[in-house]
Amino acid sequence: MFEGAEWDWGHDWLTSLAGRPLLGARPTQVADVLLQVDPVALLEADEAVAEEAITTLQQALNQISALQQVFIEAFARAKDREWQLGQARQIEAGRVPLGTWTADDFVPSMLAPLLHLSPRSMAARVDDARRVVNDLPLTLAGALAGEVEPWRVAVVASASDLVAADRVGEFETALYAVRPGARDGGLGDAAAGALRARAERVAARIDPDSAAARVERGRVEREVRIQPGLYPGTTSWSALAPAGRSAQAWAAVCDLAADYRHADPALTVAQARADAFLDLILAQAQVSTTVVVTLSDETITTGALTAGSGLAGTLVGDEVTRVLADPTVRLRLARVDGGTGATAYLSQQTYRPGRELDRLVRERDGTCRFPGCAVPAARCDIDHAVEFPRGPTDLRNLHCLCRRHHGFKHHAGWRVDLAWDGTLTWTSPTGRDYVTFPTDRRANAA
Repeated sequence: MFEGAEWDWGHDWLTSLAGRPLLGARPTQVADVLLQVDPVALLEADEAVAEEAITTLQQALNQISALQQVFIEAFARAKDREWQLGQARQIEAGRVPLGTWTADDFVPSMLAPLLHLSPRSMAARVDDARRVVNDLPLTLAGALAGEVEPWRVAVVASASDLVAADRVGEFETALYAVRPGARDGGLGDAAAGALRARAERVAARIDPDSAAARVERGRVEREVRIQPGLYPGTTSWSALAPAGRSAQAWAAVCDLAADYRHADPALTVAQARADAFLDLILAQAQVSTTVVVTLSDETITTGALTAGSGLAGTLVGDEVTRVLADPTVRLRLARVDGGTGATAYLSQQTYRPGRELDRLVRERDGTCRFPGCAVPAARCDIDHAVEFPRGPTDLRNLHCLCRRHHGFKHHAGWRVDLAWDGTLTWTSPTGRDYVTFPTDRRANAA
């Protein structure tokens, strides 16, 4: 550690803290020694010492991560042997083996609790470990030497999956080869993004047919996931989708976001894109949402309110109020046991327009009630003109809006006024009024 660096004062200072010299110590030894030091004292390190420590400790992390991959493979091999022995015993006993299952189907679930991961996330870790240990000796050696970070190991493992199994060795050799005139030999100092692009080019050159097949597999395995977000009341989305259509979708999000920011300059680009993303999705579907509002003795006492929405996470505070303002959302009340937190009661009542009222509003309006929009009412949301619960859920306060203009109403600063006869007046932020009317059915009357 710190070899060749001019840091005499830093060395003396750190040696006094560590109780031993660290020059020449292995990264893992440095980590072990520094873990015994009060971290508050380490905060006094100067810039040079901190840089060297960060670099050395990263080398230790690289080595430990690679060693962990070796033991993941050891665990998987042990389970392979155990599984094969169990299958053989089943056959000897005249029983049918357990279908086409293998140990690989169970190893991730066995290891996931150890690392506090989901089985799905652990499955990816197991796949990478098995590939690196069994098929990528140069990468494993570099990681065990502390030279290759876990994220670059993952990039190489992922790119190696683009070639046939019998050509992985050729791929790795080509990736690490010193290229004439290149600025970097082997992996060099390439960051993960640049390394990924380079590794994918190497894979395509080594085995173009397998690379093309992987591209097709990506199209087949397209997916979208949702999980609770970083902040309470938020969600996080991730998607695997064809690049071409993704580019088109992103352009649509950005275009609508630009409209939102034009209408409301206070919106940031990120906020406008988030709003546009959800509005565009919801414009294409009729959605039925059920939210469970959970009450406890403490809730009743303090007035705190939260609501659960399944995979989307937990709604809090104003977010609950906003959801309550949407009459298409079904709402159930739950009471929890104060001692165990378990649900003790779940109401059977849901708060939304009844079937007949919903049908009447759609029949009256015929289309989205935004000026000039002709989206059929059957594909629209039912919106409160005066926000619920200040406004009632009845015919005099409900109108149809397509999902795009429903979002527009909430985000662009326009106001609406619904008259008793169904006439709807829109007022822009600049004060201009636009009037829309219910569908006139007299021409079709018998």
